[in-house]
Amino acid sequence: MPGRYKHHDDHQSHKPTNQTPRVQQNQVSHPAQSTGEEAVSKSDLKSQADILANQQFQTAQRLSLAGQIAKARGNRQLGHVLSSPSRNGHVIQREGPTTTHRTIQYGSSGPDVEEAQTKLNSAEANPPLAVDGIFGPLTRTAVVEFQSSNSLAPDGIVGPLTWGALDQVGPEPEITEPETTEPETTEPETPVERWSEDDSVRLTSQASDTGPLNAYQATRATMRVYELSESEYSALRSLLDRAASDMEWAFLLKAAAAQRSIEDITTFADRILGMSGRWLMRNLMVVDLVNDLTPGEADPEERGIMQQYGNSCGPTAMQLIHAQADPIYALELRSAGPIDEAPDQAVANPDEAGNQQLANEQADILTTHGSTPENRVSDVATQGGAWVEGDLNELANATGVTYTTQLIGTDLNMDEAIMSLRDSLASGVHVPIVVGGGYGARNTSHYVVVMIASGDRFLVHDVFTGDTIWRTEEQFRNNTLDLPSGWDYFVAIDVPALQPPPLPEPPAPSGG
Repeated sequence: MPGRYKHHDDHQSHKPTNQTPRVQQNQVSHPAQSTGEEAVSKSDLKSQADILANQQFQTAQRLSLAGQIAKARGNRQLGHVLSSPSRNGHVIQREGPTTTHRTIQYGSSGPDVEEAQTKLNSAEANPPLAVDGIFGPLTRTAVVEFQSSNSLAPDGIVGPLTWGALDQVGPEPEITEPETTEPETTEPETPVERWSEDDSVRLTSQASDTGPLNAYQATRATMRVYELSESEYSALRSLLDRAASDMEWAFLLKAAAAQRSIEDITTFADRILGMSGRWLMRNLMVVDLVNDLTPGEADPEERGIMQQYGNSCGPTAMQLIHAQADPIYALELRSAGPIDEAPDQAVANPDEAGNQQLANEQADILTTHGSTPENRVSDVATQGGAWVEGDLNELANATGVTYTTQLIGTDLNMDEAIMSLRDSLASGVHVPIVVGGGYGARNTSHYVVVMIASGDRFLVHDVFTGDTIWRTEEQFRNNTLDLPSGWDYFVAIDVPALQPPPLPEPPAPSGG
């Protein structure tokens, strides 16, 4: 690819000669059937119950992330749950201290908003704000810009840390009628009754790395509830009240977190109504973590999503990230055919692909990036794959995440890469990484996705074989990953940054 180091997704380029040829890699057995470190066995893994117990303990220690967001959205005098950047632009969740100011956001009004507008003008808000006490779109934009310039999470919410930074800004005369600024419009403040303590407890019980949604998605779901119009909220609440189980209820909220329309969620709710928990977990994700963590107890023969072409690992990683964030998209892929099978000759015999949507999407992404899809089994690979961080970033509305590719040894060192990986997974973000046969741009060979961190181990999904396997931090550091696709080196990481929810549309003006 011009201007970038080329991504060789061919399983042969730059591969040491003692590695398994690509034509044989397609025959790698499922971890539950194989031996050695790549197998997910009961003796090698913590039980799912242990992992869930640890996640629930961490959630309790954070004092219920979703519950705090709900309270902050109700403008109570509580510490605001904040996102703050760490190294390499990655953002992690943490709690802010209490403050004498109330938390304000889009839709708020009153003296605190006037004070914030005055301080933002002192910080050279552009355009200057009308100090009218109404937190509208222009005020939110000014807050986001101020947060970005002061190393705060750009979420548009003025909580304790943002107030602390604003308090350092000297007062300036108020600008009451700037000539370049139209009066802001706003909706009435959202009533706190939209999200109850029972809702918070219920959502927290479902939020885990192996549950219907994770802590970050739960936070986004709660925010979405408060951003809906009254009619949209009423429709969503009716669907939630109708849900036949807590898990079904949580998947509806996950669809809301992915910014799906109420119409889409209504159709989705009708489709999944009354389905069993096993059906929901299998069909509304493309990597079944319950299955992967409990071999022998679910469907150990089933794998997760697989690339349909020899060079489509990047597009497949993109599909995985999208589907794990958006259950409606996951159901679309699952309904189109098997996601855990791939033909050897998809180019030569396209009808062999059992899931045409899966294959066509991967082929389209490759074509968009100037590559040509290749058969999975081939003696010679002639095409590179596709760098997909730009495509992933276009999905930020659904996933709440953007990514920046960083080469290990060039853009960051191994300690920084491991730190970013751990911080991202702790925040509930799945992380695409690039592996290969050595360090450097010429060894960026294959995308895989890291799903979970537990102790000193990471759960990795290899899209070439569809296997999900544990690897230790030591294996990452020593470049002895021995993945099912045959690669050993941790070469690059797509460093995530959490993104604020989209700004809700202001109400249409009344009158003529």
